[in-house]
Amino acid sequence: MIKENEKYPPAFHLIAKRIENYYGVSHDDLLRQRRGVSNVVLARHFTLFFLCKYTHPMFTLNKIGAFLDKGHDSVIYSRDKIQECIDIYGQYKNDYTLLDKIIRHKLRKFYKTDDLGN
Repeated sequence: MIKENEKYPPAFHLIAKRIENYYGVSHDDLLRQRRGVSNVVLARHFTLFFLCKYTHPMFTLNKIGAFLDKGHDSVIYSRDKIQECIDIYGQYKNDYTLLDKIIRHKLRKFYKTDDLGN
C-alpha cells in the first residue's frame, strides 16, 4: 500500500482523498483489483483522470498509475473513459464539475496559487 511520503507529491494524496471522500471509499479500496463494485471503479477512474489533469506532463503516466498500482495503459483508459462519459452522461458531468471545483479549491489553497493551468 502506498503511504503519504516523499514517493508521491502532496497533490496526489489531496486529489485521491477528495475523490475517496466523495464516493465513500478508502484508499485501500482503490488499490484492490476488484471490478464489480461500481463506486470503487468510478472513484478509481476519476482519481486517475484528475491526476492526469493536474499532474501530467509534470509526472509520467507510469508514475500516475503506480500511485494506484496500475500501469500507464490503465491511466489512459480511465482518462479517456471518464472524458467520454462526461461528454455523454449528465451524472458524470455533474460529478466532474463538483469534484473539479473541490479539487481546484484545495489545490489553490495548498499551493497558494490561482494558476492551475487547466
